[in-house]
Amino acid sequence: MSISSIHPIATAIYYVSVLVFPMFTLNPLLQVCSLLGSFCYFLKIQSKIIKAKDFVFPCLLFLIMTFGNPLFSHNGATILFYMNSNPITAESLLYGLNVGVMLIAVLFWFRSFSVVMTEDKLLCVFGKLSPKLTLVISSSLRFVPLIKRRYETIAMAQKGLGLFSSDSWVDKIKSKLRVFNALIGCGIEKAVETGSSMRGRGYGLKNRTHYSVFRFTKQDAIIVAIILLTDVIMFYGLYSGAFAFEFYPSIVFTEFSANTIIALCAYALLSFLPLILEVKEALQWRYYRSKI
Repeated sequence: MSISSIHPIATAIYYVSVLVFPMFTLNPLLQVCSLLGSFCYFLKIQSKIIKAKDFVFPCLLFLIMTFGNPLFSHNGATILFYMNSNPITAESLLYGLNVGVMLIAVLFWFRSFSVVMTEDKLLCVFGKLSPKLTLVISSSLRFVPLIKRRYETIAMAQKGLGLFSSDSWVDKIKSKLRVFNALIGCGIEKAVETGSSMRGRGYGLKNRTHYSVFRFTKQDAIIVAIILLTDVIMFYGLYSGAFAFEFYPSIVFTEFSANTIIALCAYALLSFLPLILEVKEALQWRYYRSKI
């Protein structure tokens, strides 16, 4: 069993849980744990199609947040140096570093979410609550890779017609605009066709019945119970101040206690739960194959 194979409601509960807690605390240990869990799971599910350009935007975002925050925020008691008569403080630098880690972790969590939560799973979770909103979300997730492939197809077709033969920047911009114009037209046409098709099937009607291939099993209940147990431990840790951490005016954090260690272990389990399930399933499959 893996996160991608459990019931969509259990998957949605997991992603809500793993994303909510880092937003309520500035504790660096929690942010690093979230980053490691999201990054390892992202590498696991996309190990065959991963590319170097997948890390360009996260690295740029991390550098901008880390070194950009001290340029705009001059709070903090530890002054490292002055730039244009403005103090650059260690607290501001570390705060930007912490926020950068949090944003990259959220980015990797959403990347894995887009792979795990397919259109049919989104329809299962939100179909009865808001059919129109579900249609917009699922169509948007589907149109992004579709438009990317169609852009490449149109560009190759126009290149075959000799429209990209010139090395002039003006001609290149005109060619790109022609591709973009054709792409917008195809996208609008596809959106209209999809909406008409869904309306013809009675999607969104009040008395329309819903069929789902997903069934909530005992294993799904166990996964949800583990997630909710870690949520309870984390909420208690937040309430008791186990994750208290302040950057301004100077770095202040609570000493490690039993509550802090238990809460960190609970969130570590929550962060690495998808990877643990994936590794468990791989080992189990290898064991069964060895018995054949």
